[in-house]
Amino acid sequence: CEVGCGTAQLSNYLAINTNNQIFALDISENSLNTGLNFSKKNEILNINYVCCDIFEKPFNKKVFDHIISLGVLHHTKNPRESFDILCENLKNNGYIILGLYNSIGRIRTYFRAFIYKYFNKRIAEFLDPVLRKITKNNPKKYNAWVKDQYLHPSETGHTIDEILDWFEKNNIEFINSIPDSEIFSTYDYGKIFKKKSVGSYFERILSQFLMIFSRFGSEGGLFVMIGKKKSS
Repeated sequence: CEVGCGTAQLSNYLAINTNNQIFALDISENSLNTGLNFSKKNEILNINYVCCDIFEKPFNKKVFDHIISLGVLHHTKNPRESFDILCENLKNNGYIILGLYNSIGRIRTYFRAFIYKYFNKRIAEFLDPVLRKITKNNPKKYNAWVKDQYLHPSETGHTIDEILDWFEKNNIEFINSIPDSEIFSTYDYGKIFKKKSVGSYFERILSQFLMIFSRFGSEGGLFVMIGKKKSS
């Protein structure tokens, strides 16, 4: 299940490349219709669209093997409660992939947002490497990025240790993170479901700090944590 799927690009990709039943949930009917039209056009039959707010609790408990939510919960009215609901929907031994804005790694975006809102929009746009790549030749994509990064009415930032606490209180075992919380180890992006050490507190803080100076920080400061629900 992809929660906050938008136009369901990822959900359609997963449906094409697996025989599993995919559920794509979003609050925007227009976005879901875009995904649905793509599915119909390409005869993708193993995807199910659900238009609702996650707080409506549309699913039964322990129903999904995998839940993906990337860049969504930090825009909800209560990210922690949203996460708790997702964990209720996850089967024992199921995986959750959670992407959130990192309150440390997003510092560059916070700075650009301040410039954008209170000083000079053009300077903020010039400082944004994503906008420089998009250019104004693609106004739809350009405006969507600006609205999401600088003008979104609701946004929260989170840390690795905060999410580890969420994991613990929902019986979720830490498996991996992007970027790597164990900063002095070798990372294999092809094995994100392979269990790794969470690292020391110092490593976790340093990993988030280094996001500021990498593509993670330049592109919005999103970090991903992967967990597995323990058998209860």
